[in-house]
Amino acid sequence: MNDAIMYILKKIYLSIPREILIEAFKPGMESLDYLIKKNIIIDIVLRSCNLFAGKLLKVALKNSYSMQIDSSEYPISLYGNHYIFYKIPPEARANRDIIAAIDISYPMGNFFDYGYFGEVSSNTIPSLTNEALASNTHSPQYLPPTPIVLDDNIIQLDPPQSYHIDWILSCMVKYDENFSNIYPNMYKSLAEMSVNATKMYIYNKLWVPINQGFLVGGKSLEAIKSIIEKYEDAEEKFNEALKRFRGAATFSKDNLVDMISLML
Repeated sequence: MNDAIMYILKKIYLSIPREILIEAFKPGMESLDYLIKKNIIIDIVLRSCNLFAGKLLKVALKNSYSMQIDSSEYPISLYGNHYIFYKIPPEARANRDIIAAIDISYPMGNFFDYGYFGEVSSNTIPSLTNEALASNTHSPQYLPPTPIVLDDNIIQLDPPQSYHIDWILSCMVKYDENFSNIYPNMYKSLAEMSVNATKMYIYNKLWVPINQGFLVGGKSLEAIKSIIEKYEDAEEKFNEALKRFRGAATFSKDNLVDMISLML
């Protein structure tokens, strides 16, 4: 268990009485740690972070990533249109799944491959001319295609391309289940999200049974009820912590570098 998960669990155990956690999660064959990680950290917190605060990453769409296409499904024009799909390997996306395409930009100074004409180096006359045009007009000679994220980390370019360019894809990737390699400034808001997600879970699972007097184990219903009653606003606090996590992720060092590069 890594530092982030241990930190989250410690915060949960310090914030919520263990008796209530046991009543809500019913540990047995599976430990309380495991049940909290599965039902709270992965199912609620991780999903929310991936949807609203995923990690930004830049990926070069290399020629070696391009996929063969079925010409019956995607008719090839007179000029080729060979370059439609790119399957991004794990090492190019930090071993994380791509969940959204943010932007695609022209690789200034990089080589590009003209399909059947072979590779054209960045120091050739065509590419130097293209860079000169780009520097004077502040835009590339070729309009960038629209990237579309498909299943299995496949990127589709629309419209299809008749020659290869190492387009630079800015995308959002998922966090892993252990929140590995997140920045220290993200720990506090992540733990706050987890604590409030746990309170949401407990409130939804135990509030009605408590009011109906169905809680078992000889526990004092009034004592437990008075604590769980305070969890009613947990969803609001969870959303506030999610905003802080997103802010911390946005203003991390790597994301700031990527954001600035997108503006240039």
